[in-house]
Amino acid sequence: MRIPDAAPQRDGEAEAGRGRSIWFSSWGVLAWGHLNLPWSEMTGLEITATGGAEPLLAFHRGPVVTRFRLPGRTPQQVRDDLRSWVVGKANEKIVIHLEWNVPAGESGVAVYERRIRARKITKDWVLGWVETAETQRRQGNETTALSILEAVVEVSTASLGPTAAATVAARNNWAFTLGVNGGRGAAIPIYWTLLDDATAALGHGRRPRGDDRESLEAARRNALRNLAMLHNPRWRP
Repeated sequence: MRIPDAAPQRDGEAEAGRGRSIWFSSWGVLAWGHLNLPWSEMTGLEITATGGAEPLLAFHRGPVVTRFRLPGRTPQQVRDDLRSWVVGKANEKIVIHLEWNVPAGESGVAVYERRIRARKITKDWVLGWVETAETQRRQGNETTALSILEAVVEVSTASLGPTAAATVAARNNWAFTLGVNGGRGAAIPIYWTLLDDATAALGHGRRPRGDDRESLEAARRNALRNLAMLHNPRWRP
C-alpha cells in the first residue's frame, strides 16, 4: 500500500518541498530517506488530527517517533484505508461474533447485558465479568467471551463512563479477544477509539487520578503496540 505526498515533520513543523511516499508492505514501512522500519521493530502506530485537522501519522520504534503530515485526507480515511489493506493482505474477513438463544430469539449479547444489569454496576462487578470472559476465552469458548465483553462494554460505558478503569479493561479485552480469534478487522477500530479516548482523557480537562490514570496510560501503550501488531499482514494469533 502506498500513501503519496506525505510531509515529514520535525520539531512540530512539516518539512518544505516535495512530499514523500510511504510504502506499507508485509516486511514493514518505508519512506525513502526518512523511515526504514520492519514490523518486528515497530512498537506503536498512531494516526491523529493536527491543529488543522490534517492527519498526523506516527511510527514508534521504542523512544524514537517518526511523524508525517498527510495533507488532503482525514484521520478516518487513513485509518480505513490501512484497515482495508491489512485485512485484504492477510486474507481475513471482518468477523462478527454473535451467540443466539434460539427459543427466545435473543442474542447472547442481550442475554449477558440483562444479567449484568441485574445488579448495581460497580468497578469490581465489571472486572468480575471481564475475568469470566477471559476464562471462557482460554477454555476455547470465544463466542461466549465476546458476547460477555460486548455487553460489559455497553453497560460499563453507560454507567461508569468510557474511560473508567473497569470500562477501559473491558474495551481492551474485547479488542484483544476479537483480534486473536480472526476478527482483526473488527478489533482495529476498537483500538483506535480506545487510543483516542485515553489520549484525550490524559491530555485535556480534568485529569484522571489513581487507577484511572494508570489504566489509561496502560491502555494507550497497549493500543499503540497492538495497532502496530494488527496492521502487520504477517501477524497471526
